[in-house]
Amino acid sequence: MLLHTSFSCESRLGRVRENEEQLRKDQKSAMEMEVKQAKKQNPKVIREMQKGGGSAQAAGRATEKVRKMKVAGAEMCSS
Repeated sequence: MLLHTSFSCESRLGRVRENEEQLRKDQKSAMEMEVKQAKKQNPKVIREMQKGGGSAQAAGRATEKVRKMKVAGAEMCSS
């Protein structure tokens, strides 16, 4: 009886780990989609950032927004 209980517990623990891994993958994917969406919404700012010219203030705002998204995504993944 003890052996069966131990196996059942290990089996559940394995499924929990698999679920956690899948959740992390899903959250990372969602974060990447948010970044892509932000780039689509304001492509001018992204182009200015890539050129290194244009409005430094606008590029700074976009950089900060992307950084915040990355931090939020990392916090979600680590939870």
